[in-house]
Amino acid sequence: MTFLRFLASSVLLLASLGSESVDAGAMTPTPKEAERSFASFAEDWMGRARAGGAPVWRFGGAYRIEVEQTGDPELPYLGVLRYQRSKYDCPEDRSAGCRLLHIRPMRHLFPYANGRWQF
Repeated sequence: MTFLRFLASSVLLLASLGSESVDAGAMTPTPKEAERSFASFAEDWMGRARAGGAPVWRFGGAYRIEVEQTGDPELPYLGVLRYQRSKYDCPEDRSAGCRLLHIRPMRHLFPYANGRWQF
């Protein structure tokens, strides 16, 4: 079992413990459709992350996505979003003079279930 399949199975298990059940009868997109829809989902997600972040956090402009087929009809795809997040130390007035503290690579996993990407 590959790591992504194991991870997808774990995500499915956690999703089944929640209040929403996964609809296995939902229309499953083709791999190309899943990649296009995840690209749109990731662009929207990154836009909200950049707009909603605290002033001392900056999210890198570039990001990468991957879409993996899981082989599980209830969770057919797993989307991976990778980007960098930078943390700054800024003066109280937050005007100028911010100092970079560190850059952290980030990775978020999103399962595709019930006809949409889950967050």
